[in-house]
Amino acid sequence: MCPAAIEPGGDGWVGFDLADHPELAEVGGWIPAATAAGTLYLVAHATEGCFIAAERRCTHEGVIMEYVASRGQLVCPRHASLFDWAGQVVGGPAQAPVRVFFAGRDGDTVWVKPTDG
Repeated sequence: MCPAAIEPGGDGWVGFDLADHPELAEVGGWIPAATAAGTLYLVAHATEGCFIAAERRCTHEGVIMEYVASRGQLVCPRHASLFDWAGQVVGGPAQAPVRVFFAGRDGDTVWVKPTDG
């Protein structure tokens, strides 16, 4: 996942300026986001130089998840399903992975290519 090849300003890419989203400047910081069609996802600064983006709905029951930097995982608050940076299930009752999206930084902007589906 890291580093990801990004296309700043390319078709389907969304930019998050660090001045507007200072959380992303620090390792462990993350922000919630949504596509125009309503797909909820998060963008996180996972490790130095590594940004990840993943759908926020747990595949078990659709509960909104958060990124827990101390674990380096997406965590579902309802039944404790856990997902790694690649979206794979690493714990809990969820059986299916969450979708992940390309993400990376160019200058002072973090770029993500989310998709609806």
